[in-house]
Amino acid sequence: MATTSPTKAGEMKTSVQDSSAHLFVPYSAGPTRSVADDARQPGAYFRLGGYSGIESNALANPNKKGSADNTAFFYPRQHITDAGANVVEHAAGAPVDATPTSSAKTYKGGIMLACDGRMLMRAGERFYLHAVSAMHVDTESTLTVFAAADISVTSDATISILTNNAQPITISADGGAGDVSIEAMKETRTVAGNSYEYITEDKYTYTQADTYAYKLGRSESVTLGDSLSFFMGATYSFKVSIEITIALAALVLLYVLKFEVGVLKMDFTQFKMELKEGNLQWSNWNSKATNIWQSAAAIKASQAAVKKTDAAVDSQAKGVESANNGVGVGTGATQVWVKGVINAV
Repeated sequence: MATTSPTKAGEMKTSVQDSSAHLFVPYSAGPTRSVADDARQPGAYFRLGGYSGIESNALANPNKKGSADNTAFFYPRQHITDAGANVVEHAAGAPVDATPTSSAKTYKGGIMLACDGRMLMRAGERFYLHAVSAMHVDTESTLTVFAAADISVTSDATISILTNNAQPITISADGGAGDVSIEAMKETRTVAGNSYEYITEDKYTYTQADTYAYKLGRSESVTLGDSLSFFMGATYSFKVSIEITIALAALVLLYVLKFEVGVLKMDFTQFKMELKEGNLQWSNWNSKATNIWQSAAAIKASQAAVKKTDAAVDSQAKGVESANNGVGVGTGATQVWVKGVINAV
């Protein structure tokens, strides 16, 4: 155990001011034990108060050829990044002015733990970890957080979940047996590649606001079950490309108002029936019937008229036949009259 004052690499002073108390076990003491062992990788190191000469000696000594910087064995990586050249001086806390009018610095006390083996911490009851400033957790391997009860993550600012090297993020609720709930004022998703959604049960979507969709690519939809849609408001559809609709079964369209404007319309149907204001039309490849309902009565009337016409034609035929007989009688009388004139002469 030793007390030292803040110092630079290669120097070590003892003082009751700004002191530290520490325990140091070298990683490898070597064949003999000496002060030089203090500059080696620590097997275990525990320090209270300000930084000690052990940490100062871990810096590279510019006056000693081949001296290496061993502070990475003592301090977390983020502390080395944040402190920079002050990695040792700020190891217990950044120095502050002793008084508002003085340029002197006072060093804060701290606690430091470093070891080359495992670090185990256990509490039989509650465990509290609190930092007034930033907190950083860094591991060079897997980080696992497990709780036998609920886990709550709360922040007064932004929460970010990021991965590097194009690694995935998986959110699983008991492998699909649990529920996932998301509540937000605004949701924005950016997918740079493909997006898949696989649903094995019914899906319900409730929208109480307007919906806008912009598609710059092809749209394909295959429905193997029933499809039912109700539009209570206006529906506008503008298509500047080919539209193909293939109905293998019944296709029923109900319109309150339908307005079509086009350049060319082609219908290919074997059977077609249209009902327009009581006018029922039916057509197939070889025949066409128009206004079947109204024509049915006209057909019946036409059939009676045809029967009457047939009777009139029959009467006219009989009259013509009688007239022909009369003409024949008249012709015979004329012939007799002519012969009588000849004989008279």
